[in-house]
Amino acid sequence: MRLRTTRKKSAFESTIPLINIVFLMLIFFMVAGTIDSDVARDIDPPQVSAEDERDRIANALVVDEAGVFHYQDQVIEEAALPETVRPEEGEPLLIVADRNLKGAQLTAILKKLQASGIEQIEIVTVRAANEG
Repeated sequence: MRLRTTRKKSAFESTIPLINIVFLMLIFFMVAGTIDSDVARDIDPPQVSAEDERDRIANALVVDEAGVFHYQDQVIEEAALPETVRPEEGEPLLIVADRNLKGAQLTAILKKLQASGIEQIEIVTVRAANEG
């Protein structure tokens, strides 16, 4: 004799607890997460044209790879640097050095100029282009 077995229906699983957990996590991350304020976003930086750059370095001391000095379109001897090279009052002396000039040579030039009484010296550099 066979007895009939009744299958038990599975209880309906509610998704409401799962939704509650998701919303609680959402609220937690909204409160716990910080949003960086980008102050620079509202700033409009000045633009510099190539002509402005040329004007800026027009009175710069230029040192080529061989260590030859040029100031205001004239070749200058190293011994005459302290007397010849004088920036305007309150302005720094700009130096444009060749990238192949040795660091020891540039350091010696900077020390000599500083010893002659030039207090502010800036070296002009070029930002490398991003490779990518």
